[in-house]
Amino acid sequence: MLDECLRIFKQELKDNTNLVLNTIILADGDYVLVHSDGTYDVEKIKYSKKDHCLIEKPEDEIYDKLCFYDYQSQLVSMNKPQDPGKTIHSNNYLSLFVKKESFNNDFEKEIYPGVILGQKHIPVSSCLAYVPGGGY
Repeated sequence: MLDECLRIFKQELKDNTNLVLNTIILADGDYVLVHSDGTYDVEKIKYSKKDHCLIEKPEDEIYDKLCFYDYQSQLVSMNKPQDPGKTIHSNNYLSLFVKKESFNNDFEKEIYPGVILGQKHIPVSSCLAYVPGGGY
């Protein structure tokens, strides 16, 4: 039975390489896409739970890119937060999840001897920041 499921999934994936990404519905909020030249775009996402559809979203190409980054930055395991001040919610090589208010304050904090957390503005080729609830 499992072999049959895998065979069908492989065939479906062969026919549609975005099979998994097409199922992602991004949470409401402001998504900041930072480009390598330091410029950025703010994209708003608004989903109607009542109508089960997106009310506000960027063009398809950008939405697909945001879905890709969201999928690639999913939490794999749950560890206790490394930042006792709870400024940084989650981070990995593709994304950084922080409270919107933290963008107003650059910071650097030593949480353990030799372990320093902080926020710096460094241009990269691209990244994703999700601001819960929107209103960026």
